[in-house]
Amino acid sequence: MTPEIYHYLRQTSKFIGRYHAIIFFSAVTIIVGATVFLLYLVLETTFTPPQVAGDSIGNFDQATINRIKSLNDSSSSQNSTVTLPPSRPNPFVE
Repeated sequence: MTPEIYHYLRQTSKFIGRYHAIIFFSAVTIIVGATVFLLYLVLETTFTPPQVAGDSIGNFDQATINRIKSLNDSSSSQNSTVTLPPSRPNPFVE
């Protein structure tokens, strides 16, 4: 290598040694700013739901319709009593 290259390397080394903190904080600020900007661009785009044809929604066969109709409604209970499970002993009572 020639002495000119050593001279430039020495100047670059002095510059980095003197301004390393400023270079570091500038790089961190640029990276954080770019990250915030990219996240803003991602969040700015609105979600458009896919268009679904109306024919594909609600196609039930007759057997399914009959089973749904045969379900019991909660208001039409036939005097059925609810039996609760037996209570557990309290572990904090001596």
